[in-house]
Amino acid sequence: MKKVSKYLSKASLLKEWENIQAAQKNPKHFRKIYEKHYESIFRFVYSKVHDDFLAADLVAQIFLQAMQNLHKYQFRGVPLSAWLFRLAHNQIAYYFRQQKKQQFLALEKANVQELTEENYFGEDQGIFSEKNKALLKRILNNLSISEIQLIEWRIFENRQFKEIATLLNLSANTVKMRFYRLLDKMRKRINAQVQAA
Repeated sequence: MKKVSKYLSKASLLKEWENIQAAQKNPKHFRKIYEKHYESIFRFVYSKVHDDFLAADLVAQIFLQAMQNLHKYQFRGVPLSAWLFRLAHNQIAYYFRQQKKQQFLALEKANVQELTEENYFGEDQGIFSEKNKALLKRILNNLSISEIQLIEWRIFENRQFKEIATLLNLSANTVKMRFYRLLDKMRKRINAQVQAA
């Protein structure tokens, strides 16, 4: 699976900040922000709820909240999308809490393939036969929601640690430490189950 870059140039970040400032002064300029980010926020929400109408409803709430709170937004050197994804993450979590439902990760074959090909689990890539890829799926499905989210953002969506830190309201170093500890935990589980088989 080809990774899509989430990086913006300094010039693009400054242009985005100009658009945000314009929207902060006059809400009619929020339309540019909405049009630029609607599709990516919708795809993110849909990947969590797997329902077109529910995703559209949640996205409408997310952008309403974004418009109402844009005056509080402060530029911190990361794309506005990080803030919007944090709003989306919180809205989805709130929805699942209200419905007393549990989120799940819909793993596609491409996701598992990417995870095994990127050398996240050390040099012993030979453990990833087709049979052991099923083992990896089981391990992923037994992670906590926050661990799954970290894997999705860092590996499947190729987000920078700085951007994930903004999403989680943590430092980039804390996020990096959590990510590598999570990979180490997964590596140990994989190795233990492969040796036990």
